[in-house]
Amino acid sequence: RRGAAKVALNLLHEVHLGASGKFHVYIQQLPTDFDLLSLWSDEELLMLQYPPATRAAQGQRAEDDEAFALVRTHSPSTPVEKDALIWALNMVRSRVFSGRLTDEATTKANLLPRALAVGTAFAAFLTSQTQEGRWVAVFVMLALVVFDSKDLDEGEEGSAKLAYVLMPLIDAFNHRNMAKTEFEFSSQAFRLRSPAAYAQGDEVLISYGALGNDELAVRYGFVDGDNTSDTFAYEGLLTWLQANHDPLKRSLGAAPDRLTRGLREARLESYVSMGVLRWDGAADDNLMWGLRVLMATPEQWTAAGGTAAGLKLG
Repeated sequence: RRGAAKVALNLLHEVHLGASGKFHVYIQQLPTDFDLLSLWSDEELLMLQYPPATRAAQGQRAEDDEAFALVRTHSPSTPVEKDALIWALNMVRSRVFSGRLTDEATTKANLLPRALAVGTAFAAFLTSQTQEGRWVAVFVMLALVVFDSKDLDEGEEGSAKLAYVLMPLIDAFNHRNMAKTEFEFSSQAFRLRSPAAYAQGDEVLISYGALGNDELAVRYGFVDGDNTSDTFAYEGLLTWLQANHDPLKRSLGAAPDRLTRGLREARLESYVSMGVLRWDGAADDNLMWGLRVLMATPEQWTAAGGTAAGLKLG
């Protein structure tokens, strides 16, 4: 992503400045390496035996390759080592804030943390400050900030500028899956509001968002054992059931058109082909609907009107 690459290059510039840079103390406390799935070998990824995570890791690796190719193309005279760029990109992915700048003079500015992860929505923040210079003046001693008016999501207003921010201290908070954490911005302060109460000596945690363990592992290098946002994708579930599940084999043997008249007409085939289970072991609602279509007895199918819609609950 272009925004991530821009912040990464700014970070590398500050690293190059060394002790003379205003972010030297901040940079000194950043981790020097990462243990992320994108840095694993293909052989190590295969050991996960979980194709969705493997594909996500390979996709992040491809993003790194693309970013390095762009740097080499557009700045051939500036030596940037690939390992250094990947380090900076991983730093940005795991620590960046982003938000859309819009004209809402009466609206308080709110920021939500986000990583540059697939599937994570952009968090908007609103401000009465409309001049980039004012924002830079606020952030210049606090954070690395990049503005990009062209980095817009499809359908969003072209006048809104997207800001990417690396902010010391705030980016060091660890994650817990809980209600969203809000960051309030004004010209006088930058406040963190947590939904949890803390006593002296407690570790203050924030929520990075409702992220599953796949995304946490790929982007941050950890998983949450109590993650209520986690899901597990069972790829090839329908194929396995057709080969191994005797009740399903009998059902389809008696009514082979269930796959066409049932699943495909109701657009449920993908839900059964890749069964999604939630953190508590419960199946996705559409997966359960699809299994009812496949497993219904002739009497149940007739009672449902001979359509998948008749077997949908709720």
